[in-house]
Amino acid sequence: MDKVKLLINGPAHAGEGVGRHNGMAVFVPGTAPGDTVLVEIAHIKRNYSRSSLLEVIEQSPSRCRPECTSYGACGGCQLQYVDYAEQLRLKTTLARDNLAAWPVWTMLRSAKQLAWITHGTTETSPALRQCIVLAIQN
Repeated sequence: MDKVKLLINGPAHAGEGVGRHNGMAVFVPGTAPGDTVLVEIAHIKRNYSRSSLLEVIEQSPSRCRPECTSYGACGGCQLQYVDYAEQLRLKTTLARDNLAAWPVWTMLRSAKQLAWITHGTTETSPALRQCIVLAIQN
């Protein structure tokens, strides 16, 4: 497949960043907005593609070393490679984009940055369509 250089300009789910190549969205795991990366296009769909990260050419100013020793192994904390303030900004952006019909003000800051959540889901309430339920199990 093709190797391309991308500027990551937005967040996606599960720790992926999004860049553009020839007008098509390219999803890249392990990247943050502001990163310039070299990727290999792996799967091409009709209006987007998925790629694998080969190299971070230039790091985003918010990129940092993950603090958790289990980062990458447990499946949680996909954004630990960016500083905590940027994590909150990215999560707020994703929530606003995905819940456009409901108001989202901000993500709440946790006093404990690591190991405070084990599972989170969102769902709409069938009785109250304007209510969003965030279930956090610890």
